[in-house]
Amino acid sequence: MNNGKPANIYDLAHYKWLLPHIRLLIPAEWISIWTGMEYKNNQLLLSSGGPTTIATEVWYPGYPKSDASWTNVGVDVNKDPESASQGMFNEKPSGPRYGVICEI
Repeated sequence: MNNGKPANIYDLAHYKWLLPHIRLLIPAEWISIWTGMEYKNNQLLLSSGGPTTIATEVWYPGYPKSDASWTNVGVDVNKDPESASQGMFNEKPSGPRYGVICEI
């Protein structure tokens, strides 16, 4: 819709700006959604394929995983902004998620 594409999360400031906006839209206590980013060879990549770095504090506890098949990147968002159960993660492309965040 509106020619959007799966979104990138560009840096810590963008991540911190994005989460409150997602919280307003989630129908339950949390949501897990895909981004347009990938994780390959232990490196976070933008949807353009270019490398990026992001603060380690945005990763879900225990992530990123180094398994080569876990290439897709998503974000879990909890309604409670203080919850430790949220952040970016990488997973197999077949992992079930509830949507995708897009950018235009």
